[in-house]
Parts: sequence; C-alpha cells; structure tokens
Amino acid sequence: MNGLLEPSFAITVLPYVTVVVMAFGFALRLARWFIAWKEAPVMGKVAVTRHGRFLGVVENWTVNMLPPRDLAAKYEPGFYVVGVTMHLSFIALLLTNVHEFALLKFLLPGVELASSPFYVPKPWSHVLSAVFLVSLLLMILRRIRHWVSGRALRAISSARDFVAAPLLWLVGLSGFLASIAASTWPYPLPTYIITLHIVIVQVFLMYVPFSKFIHGVTVFIVRTLFGVRRAEYGV
Repeated sequence: MNGLLEPSFAITVLPYVTVVVMAFGFALRLARWFIAWKEAPVMGKVAVTRHGRFLGVVENWTVNMLPPRDLAAKYEPGFYVVGVTMHLSFIALLLTNVHEFALLKFLLPGVELASSPFYVPKPWSHVLSAVFLVSLLLMILRRIRHWVSGRALRAISSARDFVAAPLLWLVGLSGFLASIAASTWPYPLPTYIITLHIVIVQVFLMYVPFSKFIHGVTVFIVRTLFGVRRAEYGV
C-alpha cells in the first residue's frame, strides 16, 4: 500500500497503466458494439427527412433536455433535480484551479503554465464538493432502494452499477479531504491524502470503459446522432 501511495508512482508510472487499461477497455467496448451492430443491423433507411438534421441536433441538446420533455423529470422530478445538481457540480469541480493545472500539465508536459484566470475558488469549491457528495449519495441510495424493492431501476441495473458510482463518490470524498488537508493538516498527511485521491481517480478512469459511466464520454456522439434521427422521423 505504501508503494501505491508514493507520489512518484502515482504521477509517473500509474498514469501509463491507466491510459493502457482505458485504451483496451474502449477498444473492447467498440468491438462489442460493432459485433452487436453486425448481428442486428438497423433495417432500412428514412426516405424523407422531415426536419432539418442540424435543427434536430440543436433541439435534442436544448428543448429535449428541459423538464417538460425529459422523461426522468416527468416521472421523478425530485431526482431529476438531484441528478442535474450532481452533474453540474461535478463539471464545476473540474474547473477548480488545481484540476485545470493538473490536466494541462499532463497534456503539455515540460511547458511552463501560469495559473488559469477561469477557475472556481475556495471556499466555493468546498461547497461544490459537499453538494456533489450529497447528491451522488442520494442517487446511489435511490438505486439501492430500487434494487432491494424490485422497482423500476432494478431492470436496468447490474452489479457494476454498485462499483462505478461508489468509486466516483470516493473520488469526490478524497478530493474534498485533499483540498482541506493541503492547508490545515500536518505533514505528511496531506501528501498521502492527495496521492490517494490521484490513485482513486485513476482507478475510476480505468473502470469507466467497462461501466455505464462510459456515457460521460459517448454522450456527445449519442445525443447528437439521436437528434439527427429524431429530425429524420419528424419526432
């Protein structure tokens, strides 16, 4: 465990392992999608496009995501709000200064980088962390409740759903603790907490291609193509 929590290992060796595992996972997922498409291809094509494809894409990214059109908002408006809150707080947390700097440093190694003028400062980042942790925990508990009681979500749940979401919650928790430890906890605790956060993030990233969280990567493609298809059918 001590070796795993060595900062040099977490930021120099483990990232390469993460990239390899993610690449393998995405290749495997794409192969499975291709095989499924070959075995059951979509039959026929739409003869006439009833609405402009571009307008269909725009509509699917705007109007169809609003509560009056979104199915989740119609059936469970409370958890629709919780889900939107979780996603928005997660995106906002990615815009904290340390995350922006770490990402740019990874993408542009060896380049001297200045602090970004566009980032979420403290203590707002702490507030966002709390909001994210609470909203994601509520979503996890909701799925557990549906699983135990045999309600709607059980039909689309699998054991992997109870791995990915808790992993993401641990990412948020370790990040929250790391942000606090960096300025208030005695050395060397901050080093271990920050390194633990980096390790958990990479474990989560390695698991993404094998879980439903792959939608975070494919959502741009899927939602755009679905908007094109809705336009073709005039939906």
